Amino acid sequence: MPLALIHQRVRGTDDPPALTGQDLAAAYVAAIDRAAPGTEVEAGDGSPIRLRDMVHLLTDALGRKRVGTVPPAVIGLLIGAPLAASLATSFRIRADQALGALGWQPVHASFAEGLPPTLAALGRSAGG
Repeated sequence: MPLALIHQRVRGTDDPPALTGQDLAAAYVAAIDRAAPGTEVEAGDGSPIRLRDMVHLLTDALGRKRVGTVPPAVIGLLIGAPLAASLATSFRIRADQALGALGWQPVHASFAEGLPPTLAALGRSAGG
């Protein structure tokens, strides 16, 4: 029997939904438990964030230097035009299906809110 499919689109875009692993895992459990077989559900925290802002939050939290900018045409020469285009594409999703039909909601209201406890948990699991 097919399970419900969760779309957690994480490719680099201007404003992808961002979920912690804990929130994404809870969305999968809710889909397995409560969604009809074959249902597709989009899960997000409802707080879109630009990829650049996400990377800045992460590098700042890790005490690393912020990354620079490369024009899509230039990076396309290195990684290929389709991948470069996907990194420069913007989209938004609606998570109300997951929120309503499955009774699911993310623990963290945004990527910025969920990042510190996620990094702390990763540090504990790595012995840090």
